[in-house]
Amino acid sequence: AVRKAMYDKAVAPLSNQTRNPFVLDQGWVRGTGGLDDQDRRILGDLYCNATSVFEYGLGESTLIAARVGVPRYAGVDSDAQWVAEAREKSGKTHFRFYFADIGKTGAWGNPTMPS
Repeated sequence: AVRKAMYDKAVAPLSNQTRNPFVLDQGWVRGTGGLDDQDRRILGDLYCNATSVFEYGLGESTLIAARVGVPRYAGVDSDAQWVAEAREKSGKTHFRFYFADIGKTGAWGNPTMPS
């Protein structure tokens, strides 16, 4: 009974979260991560209807999640500075960001040294 109650609490929607449809307007700053406008709209629709999101790799999709008001979000990246920037840019205190130290990285957080 205790486990069931804990599970129910963990997966319950956060009632105080406002959901906003994603609108690709003139104020949206497009990233350089490979999303085109159709991808942005599709991702915005998916995230607007999602109860939780986990991302490996932070970027424009993280900001889309913030704009639509995803109630539960966790993201991980291999660049500590990028994690800090994403946390700040999202403006969401309930989003959880994690740094995965995989050693020295290059472009797009790829490791530069073989493991």
